[in-house]
Amino acid sequence: MKSPAPIYADFASSAPPLPEVVDAMMEWLGGSHANPHADHLPGHRAARAVEDARQQIADLIEADPDGVVFTSGATESNNLALKGLAGSCGEGLLFSPLDHSSIVEVARYLGQSGSCRVRQQA
Repeated sequence: MKSPAPIYADFASSAPPLPEVVDAMMEWLGGSHANPHADHLPGHRAARAVEDARQQIADLIEADPDGVVFTSGATESNNLALKGLAGSCGEGLLFSPLDHSSIVEVARYLGQSGSCRVRQQA
């Protein structure tokens, strides 16, 4: 008897892309990739694609495209968000030991640096 396929249940860390996303990315994953900061034609095309994506996201969330920031992943995003809020964290920052390590570590850093009052929920 063939064993059943495993079930992947950790969608908090990674999820398969939607087919529409795969279709939209195929050009860039299949050979048209380039550094969007390079001063050559492929780089200019890549930069235009990044700016088009930024505008599409901004339109979806009704935001200014200048406020759409691309990061490399969760750790960079969490650091950017929490350190960006540190000066105006009001009542302080509450985190749980169950939070992702990128949240826990930056929260501890903010507390130790005096940038924000930080409490860890038991």
